[in-house]
Amino acid sequence: MTERVIFSATFESLFRAAGADAVQAALPTMRAEGIDPLHLNPAYPMTTWVRVVRALLPAFAPGLEAEVALDRLGERVVDSYGEGLVGKALFGVLKVLGPRRALERTTRNFRTTNNYAESTVTHLEGNTFELWMNEVDLPGFSAAVVRAGLRHAGAVDPVVTVKRQDDKGTTFHVSWR
Repeated sequence: MTERVIFSATFESLFRAAGADAVQAALPTMRAEGIDPLHLNPAYPMTTWVRVVRALLPAFAPGLEAEVALDRLGERVVDSYGEGLVGKALFGVLKVLGPRRALERTTRNFRTTNNYAESTVTHLEGNTFELWMNEVDLPGFSAAVVRAGLRHAGAVDPVVTVKRQDDKGTTFHVSWR
């Protein structure tokens, strides 16, 4: 299998979302991972992404539990991603598609940020779905990313929760009004 990598535009979005203070606080971890935030490589290993996200949390959301901080950061990363060239194009497509079709394109949407995402969507009823994703290292963060993406696609009050996780992937319960 090819190494799982996260593309530099996603790191740029992460740094904008976390803010300068959090990036400054996480510099030792980033340097240890071979990252210079001002001169990014085209991609970095997923394990590096996870360590950098976790290193940003204390300064990004001081005093909050890690899962709450991950949720907030995930939402903000999506909003920040929409400020970049690829994100603007993606969000334009999501708005045209609407939430259901956007959710059905989860693999394609996530592939703008990494090289390994795979997903399946199962319609349960109305605006309620199960979303399975492979290789989810930060499930709360991923749930927030999906929720924010649905919001950008026009979903009203989207809710995304982790239903189960195992060695093959993570299943989320997804709904909106």
